[in-house]
Amino acid sequence: MIIHCSAKLAAKLPAKPPKKAEMPAIGKLQHWHAHFLTYQRRQCVLFCEDETRFMLLAKGVNKGLLQEPKELFDQLFLEALEVCCDVDFEKAEQVINFCGDWQMDTPHGDIQQWLNNRPLTVKGRKGCLWPDKEMKALVDGLL
Repeated sequence: MIIHCSAKLAAKLPAKPPKKAEMPAIGKLQHWHAHFLTYQRRQCVLFCEDETRFMLLAKGVNKGLLQEPKELFDQLFLEALEVCCDVDFEKAEQVINFCGDWQMDTPHGDIQQWLNNRPLTVKGRKGCLWPDKEMKALVDGLL
């Protein structure tokens, strides 16, 4: 899985991003974007999946949590799948395992629902997109 980080987030992470040649082949759930921001005076990381525009927000992120960003992402994604998409715990864990290891590429429950239970428009696509429904369909198609 490839996480496309903003420059702000990349500056906070301990590891340098891999070179393009090191990046694996991609598939479903393999492209995410991540950005570092301040929300209500707390440091946060916002993840967004490319295909479904499904979002995850980690509030109150400290330096310790940024040392293990994969664990932070897995915890958020597991919680969001259960809360927003009504995916049971075992299936959610299988989806997390499906995502596998991830590489960086640069240049809490109520918030997850608020971010994902809303219509979005995507350039070049007719109609609107509901991230929570799109992610549920994608997960159901995987397993």
